[in-house]
Amino acid sequence: MTPLIPLGALPAGIVMLVAGLIKRGSANAFKSIPCSPIAGLKGGERLFITGKATAPVHTRAPVSGDSCVFYTEAVDRTYRRHQIGSSLNERHTERVNTRAYGGFFVRDGSGTALVVPHYDVLDLTKPATVKDDSLSDMSGSTRRTERLILEGDAVTVLGTPRNLGDFMRYLRANSGLDMPAPFVEQLLKMEKEEAGASLQCFFGQGVERVSDVEHTAYVAGTANSAAFLLKLGAILAASGLAFLLYILKSAAPSQDF
Repeated sequence: MTPLIPLGALPAGIVMLVAGLIKRGSANAFKSIPCSPIAGLKGGERLFITGKATAPVHTRAPVSGDSCVFYTEAVDRTYRRHQIGSSLNERHTERVNTRAYGGFFVRDGSGTALVVPHYDVLDLTKPATVKDDSLSDMSGSTRRTERLILEGDAVTVLGTPRNLGDFMRYLRANSGLDMPAPFVEQLLKMEKEEAGASLQCFFGQGVERVSDVEHTAYVAGTANSAAFLLKLGAILAASGLAFLLYILKSAAPSQDF
């Protein structure tokens, strides 16, 4: 066995320890953030909401073809380089595109809030749908990874809500925002109605996390994930360090007395 394999446990363990510490910090912070009934939302206050996702307009997911209220898609492309007359066969993969499409309402029995996430805030736990042709021998092959939020799914949102008027101004200033046109038309109508004035919205920098589990499970799951990373990271780091010390000791010149 090449010594690089056990030695690799040391940096891998350190990375896991750092990730675990960051996640544990998030878990501790989450415990101090209130989870508010939607009817009690106040603009400008950082909090959690939790409820069921629903949307008046559904969309068709690009990979699975399933009907959903929201989806994300990540595209990774694999490049290969073959050198004629040599056994050189290089392969590397890079992410070439990400997309978050749609928006939805969250209802909790007390009220309704609008949520329009962007890709970087999503913390979805359900299995992804993957379409992968990167195992072929052709350079430029792709792997498409899709995650969905379906009608009626439990969701938890962390952020700072603002009113519908603020969201519509944001929407007009960001023409590239990916939402179904019929949904936008409904929001334009709501903006002119009295009921729309009370709708609180999570969007842009005002949405920090969106998960597809209810609030209690999300906070507990974050803490459990942190504990797992810290435990496994400590084991790997200790194993890698022990092997490194063994290698150094074996390489040291012996001294005869």
